[in-house]
Amino acid sequence: MEFYAQKSDLLKELELVQCALERKGTIPILSHVLLEAADFNVRISATDLELGARSNCSAKVKTPGVATVPARRVLEIVRSLPDSEVRFKLLENHSVQVTCERSTFKLVGLAKDNFPALPPVPKAKAEVPAGILAGLVEKTSFAVSEAESRFTLNGALLSVKAGSVKMVATDGHRLTLAERKHATADLAPELSLLIPKRALSNLRRVLSEAAEEANVQIASDEKHIFFAVGDRLLISRMIAGTFPNYEAVLPRENNKLLELDTDQVRVAVRRVALPRERAVEWRAAAPREGPPGDCLVGRRIRRGDGDPGRPE
Repeated sequence: MEFYAQKSDLLKELELVQCALERKGTIPILSHVLLEAADFNVRISATDLELGARSNCSAKVKTPGVATVPARRVLEIVRSLPDSEVRFKLLENHSVQVTCERSTFKLVGLAKDNFPALPPVPKAKAEVPAGILAGLVEKTSFAVSEAESRFTLNGALLSVKAGSVKMVATDGHRLTLAERKHATADLAPELSLLIPKRALSNLRRVLSEAAEEANVQIASDEKHIFFAVGDRLLISRMIAGTFPNYEAVLPRENNKLLELDTDQVRVAVRRVALPRERAVEWRAAAPREGPPGDCLVGRRIRRGDGDPGRPE
């Protein structure tokens, strides 16, 4: 294997797949990224068996091939290189030589056969614009529970149906719901997926680098959820279980709608939270009928030191 790629392009994709690396280091191969050079690009993959990421980088491939390299080490090396063309060459004993101008590094990799294969991507079940999906994640991810005993609350529920897309999250004390109008073609039954919190945070990062109008292809199999944006792919294990019936806590016959200026409310909440002598609670709910919108129930302000008004 031998290829050449621009440092800026390679660095961006290496940073993206870092989210899927194993943190504990119990399985050595899971701290590596898989480099697959072919045609005019290099495919970069990483996984910790719970989360997987794959991306593509444009490259001039001299010799097609596959290799693994320590993910964090190669990222540090590429980040330190001058803004120029970087050369990767596979040597004996799974070693990889990295060269850029007058700098040369040698990385000791592992056998490519030890790298776990990512699950095949099934046919997409729905497509949602990146801007819409990013907005839903931003408005709901803070309410996802971190308690391991309530695993069905350790993620957000994404529901896609003809005409709208919705995301809901709760930790048992607060609930947030965001819904947007979006025409989804050829979607017979409603698509409901329970997305883990870690996948949400990394999906948010992937979406932040995509154009708002770019389509996110959403797919799933029996165990995994797939999000594809262009040449980038995020894979997550699905949470087993059923999300609670959140509609039971929403007002059924509410005919009151309160519209507030976002900036004024934010400033007011920060101001009253300064003393930190007691928690501050407020409740707002959108009417059950009417245009889709956001619904926030019981968002609390955390006690203790830190940034005034920081949401819990």
